[in-house]
Amino acid sequence: MEGEETPVLTNLKRRWTLAENGLYFFNQERGDKLANTWFLTFFDFATGRKKVVAPLGGAPLAGQRPAVSPDGRTFLYTQWDVGEADLMLVENFR
Repeated sequence: MEGEETPVLTNLKRRWTLAENGLYFFNQERGDKLANTWFLTFFDFATGRKKVVAPLGGAPLAGQRPAVSPDGRTFLYTQWDVGEADLMLVENFR
């Protein structure tokens, strides 16, 4: 028996990575004072809900796929800073 395909999230480009129980992705809030703030967000496969995990200090570099550690406690991504790209590490974000 085959299951039905269901869209989970759209327009993520490469700004996401799989984890054991869901996926992490970068999300930029819109429509308020946080319009320029990026967030690390988790999408839980079991519940279908999104949860903001941590605010980012800058914009994640487009086209670069992030990584999460096997224990789900550390997240590595490339951040765009004032014309430069810095490699950032987020620890103990759960």
